[in-house]
Amino acid sequence: MEFTKRLAKEGISVLTYDKRGAGESGGVYAGPPVGTNNIDTTHLNLLADDASAAVYTFQTYLKDKKTPTGLVGFSQAGWIIPIAARKNPRIEFMVLFSCPTITTLEQLRFQFYSIGNKNFGDNHTEADVREHIKSDPDRYQFTATDPKISLNTLRFRGFGFLARKTYRTR
Repeated sequence: MEFTKRLAKEGISVLTYDKRGAGESGGVYAGPPVGTNNIDTTHLNLLADDASAAVYTFQTYLKDKKTPTGLVGFSQAGWIIPIAARKNPRIEFMVLFSCPTITTLEQLRFQFYSIGNKNFGDNHTEADVREHIKSDPDRYQFTATDPKISLNTLRFRGFGFLARKTYRTR
């Protein structure tokens, strides 16, 4: 909420919401249990549709209808926002923080590989991790979402922030 308050203080209109059935939102969480394959394509597309609907709703409240509208998100939003932006021409920009740049299946492989190991980064090289996420057998079977596919089809530039580096699409 502090980030949202800072944006509002700078004169940027902000709409925030929790995923359906999570946090303080209403509705029913639609997806498999968290930590399993709740990042399958069907589920991510459903959440992208929610984000797209939020944009339409948000724009009805704007006084200046020419105000650029974008999406800002963290973590899983790195899969969701590019899908929403690809589908909705009203989304004119995006900013992604600490978001995945690998497929959903690769993310799960990494999650299961590193979970519970507080010293994981001290004991594994980047090459070791990359090899593991490419070859580890999957615990869940579903079609992977690759964020690069949506990112490469966007009609605008976006910003992504990861650790201390900034990346710009295109």
